[in-house]
Amino acid sequence: MQTKKTTTNKNLLAALLMGANLIGALTPIAVLAIPNGYAHLGETALTQALDTLDSVVFSRASAQDYENENVELLGEQDTQLINDGKSYKATTVDGGTQTVENGTGTVDTMNSGKQDIYYNAIGTIDTMNGDHMNYGTQTINSNGTGTINTMNVGVQNILNGGTGTVTTMNSGSQTINTGGTGTIVTLNDGQQTIGNSGVGTVNTMYSGRQDINGGRGTIDTMNGGRQDVNGYGVGIVTTMNYGFQFIKADSSGMVDTMMDGARQVIESGGTGTVKNLNGGRQVIYDGGFSKDTVLNVGGTVYLNNGGIIDNITYNGGTLMLGGVTSGYDNMQLGQGAGESNVILNVNYGAIVKDLTINSSGKAILEGMDGYDSGQMLGNTVNHGLLDMSLADSGAFVENLSGIGGTVQVGLFYHKDIPVEYHNINITNLSGSQTFVINADLAN
Repeated sequence: MQTKKTTTNKNLLAALLMGANLIGALTPIAVLAIPNGYAHLGETALTQALDTLDSVVFSRASAQDYENENVELLGEQDTQLINDGKSYKATTVDGGTQTVENGTGTVDTMNSGKQDIYYNAIGTIDTMNGDHMNYGTQTINSNGTGTINTMNVGVQNILNGGTGTVTTMNSGSQTINTGGTGTIVTLNDGQQTIGNSGVGTVNTMYSGRQDINGGRGTIDTMNGGRQDVNGYGVGIVTTMNYGFQFIKADSSGMVDTMMDGARQVIESGGTGTVKNLNGGRQVIYDGGFSKDTVLNVGGTVYLNNGGIIDNITYNGGTLMLGGVTSGYDNMQLGQGAGESNVILNVNYGAIVKDLTINSSGKAILEGMDGYDSGQMLGNTVNHGLLDMSLADSGAFVENLSGIGGTVQVGLFYHKDIPVEYHNINITNLSGSQTFVINADLAN
């Protein structure tokens, strides 16, 4: 047998050196260096060189094609075709392709390679491994259904009309194209990307990202990670314990319940709603729009200059005004009828006029060196609390009237700035009843 192989290879080599035109499968010969004077090589050296030639030239020839049968290993360029409506399995896929046209295809472990699922066919991959250079891909075409039980690395690509599920994603990505539907049951890390008219759901997110580009995305429980809503997309988070929801231009986002550690960030042109803001923060930037938010105890709404709030309900919590100079005059703070049950924080150049701080009401005047402090003009402390202990020297209160209650002033402190004593400007102080100015901390 060895003699026959050597003779065959000698003949092949002679043909090559005479300029024979080999078929495309032989093109790798260009990388094999044949030294001059090969005819004088010893038989052993020549045999080794020809064995290398066999390995390079015939690497494709070893690929296997299987049809409607179970396969232990789909190696590099091997193929398995399923088209008779029955179920077949590939135990391990290392660079090969399983194509499911009619029936059900299963892969126990995919380290690299592909599973392609077509119309009305079903494909399942139990475990998808790999690295960032070599990984597997499951592609689900129109009306196909694909499942990956555990994705450690890899890609699930869902095309128009396809449906895909990843039970546990530790890394990798699920891409939902136009008209596709995708679900990740548990997202520990990785990314779900939703294209125009696509629909994506993450049941529980601990880390990672849901990126919505014109489609619709839902996260049932967010314990970390982020949801980005872009280009006419819609993002929904049912329970947001920790993490971020970013709402870009022409997009909308809604959080049913937000807890401490969570953030909804509304950028210019975006619209955001938090139905129960129990903790965390809704941040509205210039051009952003907050609609129908319900602010409860423990939650914070931060309104930057140029942002808009429409139809907010105050059940407690804090409203922070950063640079806002109009729209919040004549507010009545407190818990009585006609009063806003909210702590009002005025900072960074914001101006509030004719504010009344009633019993159980509280307002905070705040600022920091290097920024404009807030200003309060024509305000009344009516058995409530005005806290200026965090204000810097630029803070300004004009025509302050007291009808009982407390004004708290003190030193200014920030973790990155040495402790300083500041003078707070209060002009035209008056009062019809006794009220307290607590300056124990002041210089």
